[in-house]
Amino acid sequence: MPTKYKLTYFNGRGRAELSRMIFNVAGIKFEDERIEFADWPGRKQGTPQGSLPVLEIDGKKKICQSFAIARFLGNEFNLYGKGNLEKVMVDQILDTILDIFTPYASIAFGKDSEDEKKKKFEEFETKTLPTVLGNIEKLVAETGKKGFAVGDSLTIADLALYVYIENCNALTKVPKDKYPCLAANLESTAKQPKVAAHLKARQQTPFPAQVTEQVASIRVNVLIKKRQLLHGGPFLNGKMATYKLTYFNGKGRAEISRLVFAAAGKSYEDKRITSADWQTLKQEMPQGTVPVLEIDGKKKISQSLAIARYLAREFNMYGKDNSEMVMVDQIIDTCADVLPALIKIKFNPDKEESAKQKEEFDKTTLPKHLEMLENLVKETGQNGFAVGQSLTLGDLILYNAIENYTVGNMLDKYPLLAANRKKVGELPRMKEYLKSRPETSF
Repeated sequence: MPTKYKLTYFNGRGRAELSRMIFNVAGIKFEDERIEFADWPGRKQGTPQGSLPVLEIDGKKKICQSFAIARFLGNEFNLYGKGNLEKVMVDQILDTILDIFTPYASIAFGKDSEDEKKKKFEEFETKTLPTVLGNIEKLVAETGKKGFAVGDSLTIADLALYVYIENCNALTKVPKDKYPCLAANLESTAKQPKVAAHLKARQQTPFPAQVTEQVASIRVNVLIKKRQLLHGGPFLNGKMATYKLTYFNGKGRAEISRLVFAAAGKSYEDKRITSADWQTLKQEMPQGTVPVLEIDGKKKISQSLAIARYLAREFNMYGKDNSEMVMVDQIIDTCADVLPALIKIKFNPDKEESAKQKEEFDKTTLPKHLEMLENLVKETGQNGFAVGQSLTLGDLILYNAIENYTVGNMLDKYPLLAANRKKVGELPRMKEYLKSRPETSF
């Protein structure tokens, strides 16, 4: 009996449009439930995290977080790349897309005055947008063939580029002379028969980019055994891969990958650079950012969560099948939701204002966030683990995130999160790493 899917969202494109396009490109039937804003207060309590979109599977399982849903569908319908190296290329593009959509959405649906919004949009279009489009151009030039973004066939990376650049009202701001590969990709994607049919038939809606959930992030399509057949695990060209992780001398965005290496018992070069080093090294990095993972001295991967996902797939720490993988993705994306707020607090030069922001975060945002994570672990975890019965990237993401939150004794109210943290911290490899890792200023 075929699987039944129901996708629930508002009557707009926004964060559900990518999943709608995936369904139609894959030729898979689904119920496209569109609700009115007036109905939302009565429906909100019935969603896993009080947000949309939500994908319901066979009338039972509900999945939230828009990119987690898209990754799940990409895995199900073979639109996620042909091996782990292609998958991490897809992930890099997806995570880079958020670098433009997140600031765009925060401006468009923020509470600033119209004059302030106008100023921010001008800065977005003159600084943020060209920078990120340049990064995407480099990625497509490196990884794509025949007009596709990754490899030589259609993936969710192609669909996400079209949808989210459209959501930012930027389809006309990708000139061929400046972004030839990206422009060719957008044109090629729009001409794909099933994409063209979707674009022609879709409803005209009152908003193209309504934001109803915070940032999220997609993943693996095949079972672990099939992945090993396609890629061969942590071996490239028959040899054990070597890894170098470059970041500053701090935990920050590299710590999650360090935790993956430690938990898997895999060796790597942990290159920690100074601010003085960065001015020289910046030009060598794919997007002018760190962390960067270098594989066998050749392949360089950027975007911290793309790196962590790649390593988790390599070391069989991403769940046993697609149903577990999407649970891992929900945890990753839920933790990512609060990162912008934490960064804003940490790097606010006004110390008094920063202290007020932190107080408000601890009072309102953090308890709500921890409750969401507690509910996810309740639904998906067993024996102290966050997803299934063994250690996954979801456990390490939780451990790292909660450490960043400085929750104090707040975990007393969330027994499953507390038990998970204790379980992970007592695993032999983790215990050894946590004991020996350097003390750093951040």
